[in-house]
Amino acid sequence: MSKSKIKVHVVEDSLVVQQLLVNILESDPDIKVVGVSESAEHALECIQALKPDLITVDIQLPKMNGLALTQEIMSRDPIPIVVVSGVSEKKDVAKAFDLIEAGALAAIEKPVGFGHADYQRLAQHFISTVKTMSEVKLVKRRIPLTHKKIKEHQNQAIIPVKSQYEIVVIGASTGGPSVIQTVLKDLPDNFPLPIIIAQHIAPGFLSGLVQWLARTTGKAVEIAQEREKLKAGTVYLCPEGRQTGFATRQTLKIIQFDHPSNLAPSVSYLFQSTSEVFGKKAVAVLLTGMGQDGANEMRLIKDKGGMTIAQDAESSVVHGMPGEAIKMGAVDKDAILPACKIGLRLKELAQFQMVQ
Repeated sequence: MSKSKIKVHVVEDSLVVQQLLVNILESDPDIKVVGVSESAEHALECIQALKPDLITVDIQLPKMNGLALTQEIMSRDPIPIVVVSGVSEKKDVAKAFDLIEAGALAAIEKPVGFGHADYQRLAQHFISTVKTMSEVKLVKRRIPLTHKKIKEHQNQAIIPVKSQYEIVVIGASTGGPSVIQTVLKDLPDNFPLPIIIAQHIAPGFLSGLVQWLARTTGKAVEIAQEREKLKAGTVYLCPEGRQTGFATRQTLKIIQFDHPSNLAPSVSYLFQSTSEVFGKKAVAVLLTGMGQDGANEMRLIKDKGGMTIAQDAESSVVHGMPGEAIKMGAVDKDAILPACKIGLRLKELAQFQMVQ
């Protein structure tokens, strides 16, 4: 019996881009475009009848925009959504994460026309993302905290006592941005530890993620730089295309290195460097994501006496990475937590007074 094709519905108001996306998708024998819509309203009419496995959505649409469409789909009958956006406009890149907060699984750069130097790379990334995300069958609507709620969390200050930990490192992939946002919102303004995050993300979207996290959480968020001195309470996102580790307990190390996982940034590299430099002084967190990046290295941190936390299956979009860490005993049972409790656990750990 032949494998059924992945049914995709394309939502894009430009007729030229519509045709480009359809041509790229249908160049793969495993994909079938079952519908094309120029507006969100038309897409909502078609989805019920066509029952696609995945929807691609542009951010800018006439009348109802891509965010409103995503919110409507997630509130009705959740379907995997991939945001397809240009990366030349910084405001659009940042807006893509509003759609991810609403329930979209990933954001990728809009492919360019045939004959362009980047055509093959972007087309293949588009196809592979659609095929991978179509396998995510359970997509949960994420309801963001209100600004009032964020302020309440920020007012819950850390008690000024010395923590036994010096660093927090976080690894995430599919579904990660929304969980990272939730974790950061739950941390107080005076959180005393630096936070380093390795998030698998499409090229061109990192600056947008930084802006979005800073805007929606109120935290200091920046892209990690070579030999940068770590600052308490600052959130550092690993730069794309390179590996991030530590030169010392005070400074970052950014290198060009082809990791065996073929991922850059690699959670595995970050966690291994953390185990070597910080040992028992580290807190490592693995969030939702496909594969097993970081699982083995999280075990190294635990074996050295560090604290390890994994997101639970119920709150994960994909329980690959944290699930693998749990299977190999890299996380204690009481440290397997839903997304809504991870930030609060970090707060508790940051104010823990080690008994001498």
